[in-house]
Formats: sequence, C-alpha cells, structure tokens
Amino acid sequence: MINFFQYQGQGYLDFLLPAQADVGSIDATIYSSNGSVVSSSVEYTSSSVDTNVQAYVSGGASFFNVDDIAGIQRGKRYLLDGPEEFGGEFVTVKSVETSGRVNLYRPTIYSHVSESAFQGTLVKVLVSGSATETVGQHLYCTVDYEVSSEPQERLHKSFHVTRFIPVTNLSIEDLRDFDPQLGKKGLAGTHLNKLVENAWEMILSRVGARGNAGGLVGSIDLTVPHSYLVRRLILENDPERKEQADAFSQRFNEEFEASMGVATHDADGDGAINPNERFRNTIRFVRA
Repeated sequence: MINFFQYQGQGYLDFLLPAQADVGSIDATIYSSNGSVVSSSVEYTSSSVDTNVQAYVSGGASFFNVDDIAGIQRGKRYLLDGPEEFGGEFVTVKSVETSGRVNLYRPTIYSHVSESAFQGTLVKVLVSGSATETVGQHLYCTVDYEVSSEPQERLHKSFHVTRFIPVTNLSIEDLRDFDPQLGKKGLAGTHLNKLVENAWEMILSRVGARGNAGGLVGSIDLTVPHSYLVRRLILENDPERKEQADAFSQRFNEEFEASMGVATHDADGDGAINPNERFRNTIRFVRA
C-alpha cells in the first residue's frame, strides 16, 4: 500500500506492532527514496492499553472480561496473550462495557489462560510539514522498538508527497443507500469498517501505480468507486453471486477511471494550472 500526503500538509502513518513495545523504546525516522534522512526522532503516539483478562478464555469465545477498560476503543485491534508467533492473537473490539466485558467482532481462535495480557500495539507516527516540503515519491518511515529490552525487526511504510490528495467520504450508511439489502448478505463476523478501510488501501495502491500521478493536483473524490469496490469485496467469496460481483468489478473500474480522468493536472509541476494542462495530461512522443 502507498500512502499519500499533500505537499506542505501533514498526517499520520499507523503501525500495528506485532508486540507491545517497551516504554520509551520507539524511534521513528523518515527517509527520502534515496535513503537520506528527512526527519529523525519523529513525534508519535502509542496505545497505552496494558491489562489482563480476568479468567480463562476458550477458543471460539466472543467476549471476555479484563481488569481495566481504560483506553480500549471499539473497532480497534488489540493483542491477546502476546505475539502471534507464540500463541497469541489479534482481536477486534466490537464494544466495551463498564463491567469490564469486551465483546469481539469475531470469536477467538485459540484458548488463553487467566491473566493473559491484553495490550494495544498501535503506533501513530506524525508526518509533519517538515517531511512534506518537497514533492516526491516513495519516501518511507521506519519504526524501531524493543520488547523486553530486545531490539525487534524494523517496520517500514512508504508514502508519496504530491500536490493532490485522494479522498473518500464513504460511510456504512452510504453503502446501505447504494444497496438496501446489504445487511442480508451473510456478513456475520465481518467488520464492515475494516472492509471499507482495506478497500481504500487497495484504491490508494492503484492511484500510486499510475504513471502520471505526479502531475495531478487538488482533491480527487473517489467515494463512488470506493463504494463499488467494497460491495465487490463483500461478495468475493460467494460463488452464487459471482455475476453480481463481476458487475461491481467492472463498475468500479469505470468509476475509478472517470474520477481520475476529470482530475486537474499540473504537467510541468510548477504549481500553476495553465489553460493547456487544466484537465488532461499530455503524452510526449520522442523519435528513437
């Protein structure tokens, strides 16, 4: 996935660590595509959730109680019983009750003993204006951290700094406007918000793969193609709805190309939109 930040703008990159980092051990750095440091010791925030389950959790459990619900947010992922490689697992919280009960979108895969750790591992790294002062592609951010004083494998995320920004305003209610039968399509266990997020990541990758993306400027609203891709993903594993899924795929491609096709171009990258480059980029032919 390629992330986008608008020229001279700012935003966050989310890293879901495979284990909770030691306090004070996180170090984030932003590099240009050639490996030179753009920003070091970058500002970040990390989840402070660090509690325990109160009793044995069986495999297939859809809820459990924890000692402290402070900081736990619905829709977020948390690590239950340590890293996945050692028998732990990530779970997605559906709701939290004042009694300490945590309800899940999907049942647990494994069983976990009483007092197993329940921890947040999300780290949000700030990409500030100092990192977006120049238009560029394939900048990247790294996160180094330690667990129990042991250095862990470095994490990476790439991003482009562009004069345009792809946006979506899609909500679950919008999806129901497009498809009133959405709730009857076998969505048990599906976290729709996460599906919407994953579909958006796929769209950003497609935008990043376009050869002329660097010449685009302004805001590009991709809400409509986003809606068709989400509906396509909902039907992806249902062979009885393959024809409808294929129709959504075709419509997604059409709407994506239409949305990108009307975007404004700044072909020479000077920041000014001239009459001859307002709506369409040009293709230069060179005799070999």
